[in-house]
Amino acid sequence: AETKFKQGGTLTVPAITVGHVENYNPYTVKDVLAGTMFEPLFIHNGKTGVMEPRLAESIDVSDDLMTITIKVRPNLKWSDGKPLTAEDVAYSFNLTKETKAFDVRGMWGETGKAKSVTVKNDTVTINMAEADSMFVYGLNNYNIVPKHIWSKVKDLTTFTNPNPVGNGPMTEVAFMNAQQLKLCRNPHYWQADKGRPFLDCIVARAYNDNSQIQAALMKGEIDWASNFVADIDKTYVAMSPDTNKYWYPANDAINLYVNHKKAPFGDLDVRKALSMALDRELITEIAAYGYPTPNFSLSGLGEYFQSYINKDLDKKHAGVTTYNPEGAKKLLDKAGYKDKNGDGFRQLPNGEPIDFEIEVVSGWTDWVQTVQM
Repeated sequence: AETKFKQGGTLTVPAITVGHVENYNPYTVKDVLAGTMFEPLFIHNGKTGVMEPRLAESIDVSDDLMTITIKVRPNLKWSDGKPLTAEDVAYSFNLTKETKAFDVRGMWGETGKAKSVTVKNDTVTINMAEADSMFVYGLNNYNIVPKHIWSKVKDLTTFTNPNPVGNGPMTEVAFMNAQQLKLCRNPHYWQADKGRPFLDCIVARAYNDNSQIQAALMKGEIDWASNFVADIDKTYVAMSPDTNKYWYPANDAINLYVNHKKAPFGDLDVRKALSMALDRELITEIAAYGYPTPNFSLSGLGEYFQSYINKDLDKKHAGVTTYNPEGAKKLLDKAGYKDKNGDGFRQLPNGEPIDFEIEVVSGWTDWVQTVQM
């Protein structure tokens, strides 16, 4: 039986942004558009591996991984009342072939594995040029947009979608300025017959970073947030133990993803030395207040995926993930990465400087401090 909740009310949430702008294109402005104004085909539960259906009724992958079949939920509507069909879903995938900036998971192009996307009745079929066991999990990162509106736009990369028509639970723009965006209930949401969404509206307030959000939480200006909070028991829970709660479940790991095509990261010894130079326990304790679990698995998988980790392999090669700066130096010396000009920094074997950038999300203070350390 359906659980009955009283419908109504407004939820205030934070958005890390320099300020809201009148742009409702989910590919060029994230904020609260993804998921609220534009709902995905499915939500992938990384813990269980199950794909929970949303706009899609089912998604099936053939045994040879060469065909993905998506059955679109019947009787869907856009927020303007027009039917949302498999044609919209197929169009939404195909538009990213022409508008390459929107191909967020690399379906197409030189490295893309998709060959074509076709539609028949309520079914969308993705035909693969090459098998890819992980391909299907990236599909929920593509926004399903209304063909009857977007197909008439000449340049989608500059399209701000000024009169947004969406498919998620909150689609109606009630108010917007640089500081606040208020989205209200979609009158044609596919679960409207169940009283969903239960809320009337969501207000997203703009903040520069996590520290501003923490101050707002402490003042009671925010109802719900999903971000890093420093020393949360003292700074948040203690203020009102009956109402101020938190849940920090095991999640995916914070990793350094290196570009193997850029020197020196194509060299395995350099990657080993980098791993050995990271004091995981210290970084976890200082940058993230000890909330995460230091990750010593060779796989890069964190506690969230414990059941997939080969413990014997990790034990055999534990030296690679153990903090050992002297061992890291010896590896780099052996590989030819030495300080050849006496400036205090190692150079590439050919004498050129080792020069690279680390990209990190602006405003995520724990991640930024992790990178700094």
